[in-house]
Amino acid sequence: MLNQVSYSTGSNTEVYSFAISSNGSKILVSIDSDVNLGGDKTVPGFGDYDAWVDFLDLNLNELDQKVYGGSGSDGIQNFYNDGLNFILACTSTSPIGGNKTETNFGSGDAWIVCIDANGNILWQKTAGGSGNEKVRTAGKSGSDQYVIVCNSLSGISGNKTVPLYVSGSSDLWLFKLNSTLDVQTIQHEMDLIVAPNPFEDEVTFSWNKNQEKVVLEILDVQGKIMDKRIILNGSAVKWSSENLTSGVYFYQITTNSGSNIGRIVKR
Repeated sequence: MLNQVSYSTGSNTEVYSFAISSNGSKILVSIDSDVNLGGDKTVPGFGDYDAWVDFLDLNLNELDQKVYGGSGSDGIQNFYNDGLNFILACTSTSPIGGNKTETNFGSGDAWIVCIDANGNILWQKTAGGSGNEKVRTAGKSGSDQYVIVCNSLSGISGNKTVPLYVSGSSDLWLFKLNSTLDVQTIQHEMDLIVAPNPFEDEVTFSWNKNQEKVVLEILDVQGKIMDKRIILNGSAVKWSSENLTSGVYFYQITTNSGSNIGRIVKR
């Protein structure tokens, strides 16, 4: 072991993820803490929990600290390195306040924050409905849009435009932010049939016309990819679930023109 670093605030501290700057000179560590000041935390917080980022050099010496959020609970679930900048995939319960400039729609929302390599906020966007959203990850599709994956308990409300599949149950919600930061739920117009559903051991995905390339992903309720298949020049695929336990899963079908997401149930 060449070097190591630890964090202490005297209370609840959780490290979620880290990222390295594009020039390889900095390490960013995301930490959630319910302490205003104390221990290794030298910048004051805004609310119950802070989205706290520590900036380190490659020898793990601290360079700077930043806190993001409002008066509620704010936490970073994941980083996305966007060249010179970073996308913070956060979950937030905060209204406007602190350095959060948009109010929440429900009990918890997706809060996407873009910062530069020094931690300065370049833009931010709140997404969600009247229920609770929890962000899982963020990425980029094309040169001017970001794709966000989160769990959602909201129906059509706020800026969420798709209903829950089952009331009171958590769905996987995928949306993208375009260059004007409009929230657009990822959907696809191809006529998809999923049967049988619920299923015992095998389910068939079929669509209305031959597609040059289709990517099928099966995800658990936490958004983790359990299986991935690529179908070339086809109109259907059979998927076997022999390695999965009974329960609820989600599928994502992706082509060059978009995605289709839904729920499947293994008996």
